[in-house]
Amino acid sequence: MLYAFGVRDYCNLNMRKPVILQNGLTFIYGPCGSGKTSFCRALGDICDYSVYKNWKTARFYYCFVYAGYTLIYTYERDNKNKVKNADISIPQLQYKYRDIGDIYSPLQIFSICRASSEKKNVHRILNVFEYYLINKFHLYDDTEVSAAASLRDSSLPPVCFKQPGQICRTEAEHTVIIDDFEYNRCNGESKSQTLAGRMIEEGTQGILAVRRSEWISEKYGGMGHYFFLRSGDLICADQYLKKEIRSLDQLRNLFLKGVFDF
Repeated sequence: MLYAFGVRDYCNLNMRKPVILQNGLTFIYGPCGSGKTSFCRALGDICDYSVYKNWKTARFYYCFVYAGYTLIYTYERDNKNKVKNADISIPQLQYKYRDIGDIYSPLQIFSICRASSEKKNVHRILNVFEYYLINKFHLYDDTEVSAAASLRDSSLPPVCFKQPGQICRTEAEHTVIIDDFEYNRCNGESKSQTLAGRMIEEGTQGILAVRRSEWISEKYGGMGHYFFLRSGDLICADQYLKKEIRSLDQLRNLFLKGVFDF
């Protein structure tokens, strides 16, 4: 699954730091023109799903968790769509590789890394992550139910990954990114709702760009599953609420001190 993601200088996106994405469904909110489509395109950049010619050099940060291992991949893509300054690491194997030249696509780094290393365990894990990105990392621009057919193809068994301070849990094998995940009602229930239910049942990680407040529901997860695009940055609803609570507490303290007394 995609554990964390960050991007800078991509269209109208300029995230201050990478955000941690949830296992299960993650909802991306924002009005028209806020960057929801750009964010989905940025997520799919690693697989060249939607290469958008940017007017300046963009910097991408990906952190994946799969088969019990973590892979961190950062690279730049210039205004000619060339990929350069690629860094890839697998912390558990103490493996790091940096390519300062230009490469054809982000996925080419896997073949370059295999050629530069003689360690079989490095080759094996690189193959696992490459397989995941090619076969289990998907970007869609609509909510057609037929688009979810590929979710049933699962040739790798679920694996468990344990982070410090967390219980062992099954990580999502598939990651599905869907732009404009809006309601298309049919017989009382939307196709989008049906697709969301299927993703939850099948343990699929879904990153969904939405605009409607109806998606905010406990059945999809807590406030850590909801993000808002604001001024090119992605803000977790949980952090946003904490900030608002702090502001209210400060306002309350001012009232108690009599600042507003006349």
